[in-house]
Amino acid sequence: MISVKIRKYDLPDSYLFENNVVTRATTIWIPDETCIVLGRSNNPGDSLYLENIISDNIPMYKRPSGGETVLLSNKMLVLSITVEQTDFKSGKKYFKDYSVKFISALESLGIKNLGYKGISDITINDLKILGSSIYQNKSIVFYHAVLNIGESVSLINKYLKHPKREPDYRNNRNHKDFVTSIVNEKYNISINELKKTVEKEFQSFKL
Repeated sequence: MISVKIRKYDLPDSYLFENNVVTRATTIWIPDETCIVLGRSNNPGDSLYLENIISDNIPMYKRPSGGETVLLSNKMLVLSITVEQTDFKSGKKYFKDYSVKFISALESLGIKNLGYKGISDITINDLKILGSSIYQNKSIVFYHAVLNIGESVSLINKYLKHPKREPDYRNNRNHKDFVTSIVNEKYNISINELKKTVEKEFQSFKL
């Protein structure tokens, strides 16, 4: 059995998980390193090609929220939001409402053929560009989304195994046939322009 170290989740949005006296908070950030973030119930051996992770010295974290394991890099944009918990609504409502805003931001930049698929994915032409997860407790709702702007699918394929759970629309497709990026879809939009547009879209959004 391969032994691996999972670090304490201390990425730029980690403070939001500890925000038990809630005022609405939004953090939009670009990772400064390539790393792996496991979902709350994910096991490294089931989710990752550990030999490649160890060989390339890729750090691993585990977040409190659900969802599947993700790769983060400086070619991705991460949106994290906390709002006050008023009642335990279905996560599907949060996913849909936030996804509609994200799609609006991307459409304003001229990106076409966007869709909302599965429980929480955003797609271009049926290929995934964004995944998200939610964590709820008695005080907060935490929403976390990762947009692939320019990361190579081959890198995702190198580190992440096929997930044990998948949305119906995936149809057992491997990463290379299921995931894409803004750049791969031939849109020449800088990561900073995308960040600014997403910030503006969510600035006045109230759920």
